Amino acid sequence: MILSMKDIAAFQALGLPQEDFWFSAMVDEGAHKVLDTNPLRELLNQNISLSNYGSVSHVGFTPIAIQGDGRHQSIGYKEEDKSIDINLQLDYRVVKQATTKEEMTSWLARYLLAAIPLFAEVPVPHFQISSFRQDIFDLFQKQGWLDGSLPKICSPPVYLVWMSDFRSGLQNGKRPYFFARKVAQREWYQVIEVEQFAGMLNQRMNLTDYGSGVEELYLSFLADEPDGRMYESDSTYFREDRELHLSIPLGLPPYDESALVNGLIAALPEVKRWDVPDFDWERLKRDCKKR
Repeated sequence: MILSMKDIAAFQALGLPQEDFWFSAMVDEGAHKVLDTNPLRELLNQNISLSNYGSVSHVGFTPIAIQGDGRHQSIGYKEEDKSIDINLQLDYRVVKQATTKEEMTSWLARYLLAAIPLFAEVPVPHFQISSFRQDIFDLFQKQGWLDGSLPKICSPPVYLVWMSDFRSGLQNGKRPYFFARKVAQREWYQVIEVEQFAGMLNQRMNLTDYGSGVEELYLSFLADEPDGRMYESDSTYFREDRELHLSIPLGLPPYDESALVNGLIAALPEVKRWDVPDFDWERLKRDCKKR
């Protein structure tokens, strides 16, 4: 299975923005009866305040328990939101062997503790990871959830940095039509110049030249890991607002302007399934090639 931006949006929708900690889960029929994240969410939000440890505002945890699933694990930091997202693949055999929700809650607590030291790999700025982990360790120990060793993370997660907000790259007051953001591995995040790319598109192109069906185009550029694609092209069309959101996997580096253009061109056929009225996608595609 491939993780799309639609999946990620679904994770985020299950969070509670007013809380420091939000939890969701991706499970199949064989696991959903025992996997319950609510005890962890309630305990952490009642006893741990992230403001005591630094600049992180939210922590999200999504355990994944799907048999035969090749979905990648990730730990990501969102700059604007100052939030950490943890997506971890559980040992499916352990999930299947669990007979009670209490047993599974103990296992989830130990998984979360095992993941916290990995925050340093993103890296998360101005956050006291050791103190944060120790306080959660003490809290879980009081609950009796730490009987047993901490699990090993199945495989190294992908470390991602997110640009949460879309940016137009314009400074001159001109109306923008193109907006862009990025999700990338930590080592490539600073390299991918999506704001400048959106600014270039806005300076050279006007969506009204292609019809009335789309007034704003939102581009999410996704740079995945070298040994396998984490994302797929995806799109969402908001008919009333005439907005189209397009997820664009970039594949392997280098991530220069040509890579962004080629990624956009390759992803444009995805929009055909929306039957957008009065918009010439083929002409837009040709003009992108000219840029």
